[in-house]
Amino acid sequence: MKESDSSILLINNSAETFTADSSGAIATHISAVRQAASRQGWTCRVLTYEPTTLPLDDGPRLDVPAYADWGGPRVSRLRDRVARARGWRGRRSQAYYQAVRRRLTVAEGVRAIVLHNDPDVADRLARDCPKIQVLHVFHNLLTESWSAGSGVRHLAVSQWLADAMTDRLAIPVGVLRNGVDGESFRPAAKAAQAPRGTRVRVSFLGRTGREKGLDLLLDALLTLPAHAPNIDLLVIGANTWGPTIHDAYQAELRDRVRCLEERGAVVRCAGHAPRSEVAQLLRGGDVHVVPSRWEEPACLALTEAMASGLAVVAARSGGMPEYGGDACLWFDREDVDGLGVLLDRLLTDSALRHLLGERARRRAEQLTWDATWSGLSVVLEASRR
Repeated sequence: MKESDSSILLINNSAETFTADSSGAIATHISAVRQAASRQGWTCRVLTYEPTTLPLDDGPRLDVPAYADWGGPRVSRLRDRVARARGWRGRRSQAYYQAVRRRLTVAEGVRAIVLHNDPDVADRLARDCPKIQVLHVFHNLLTESWSAGSGVRHLAVSQWLADAMTDRLAIPVGVLRNGVDGESFRPAAKAAQAPRGTRVRVSFLGRTGREKGLDLLLDALLTLPAHAPNIDLLVIGANTWGPTIHDAYQAELRDRVRCLEERGAVVRCAGHAPRSEVAQLLRGGDVHVVPSRWEEPACLALTEAMASGLAVVAARSGGMPEYGGDACLWFDREDVDGLGVLLDRLLTDSALRHLLGERARRRAEQLTWDATWSGLSVVLEASRR
């Protein structure tokens, strides 16, 4: 397919923003795919709620007005029930579809659209715009009921998720894996890798909600024997897109942090960081832990730590083993003792850390956003036939 044959519109998820400092994995995926397409001579537009800011996306785009709620909780619940009775996942999806449909009437030359985590919106667009190719990408295991119509090519960001959604939908779901920006996320220069004596830096990146399992990491560190090296723990993330909101779980985390500090650990909580700063925060560390207690379909924190050349320890969760393979060390979800054993090995064996860091970087170099775009373009070409 040549660019002149088709104009592609990448449509952001109906509930996600698209800014440099408050966007999640879907917006990162869309921005990286657009940039990869540009490197191969394509121009993709992005349709999203809010004006985007650099460096997330500097290309052309259309803006959908922000979704507006009204009527209070009781009216909102009633409107959701009515929307679901009409085949929508909720009124937000219905409103988003209407906004997107209006924009498509003025977006000349659109031959293909790609949506994310909005299967009902994709279904309706395929039905009402039969001349436009419609692709839909699952980033999460969606459990809400919705109608899987014809005319949509469904993909998922891992084989684990593709299998799960195929079972749920009873229709085939292909695989379109995420990539990683290997230029932004890269190992520290050798000159910057000065020895830190007996201290080892451990990092965590993600929301500080219970599902991401930061408490499991803290508990595992507290199980380490007294002879283990002292650690510098870096926690990147908060439980919101801004300041941390204190709740019972955050209090549990603070108690564990105090216990670690009493044992000689140095703990830095960086809070939520803009995407532009995350790579620098990770760079130069030693060990990165992804202790998620939920099934991660395709965790960007995993691949970004791998690309940064860190020795990675992760929960055997969802699609993560597909991305990490034998370049990471794995433990069973919520197995604090198992995580502790792996951390003890890594903290006391610098040669193993170096080996795993090099292995992780090599594997990450194979997970490019150019490959993601190439996979998407192949599906687009096949869907036209």
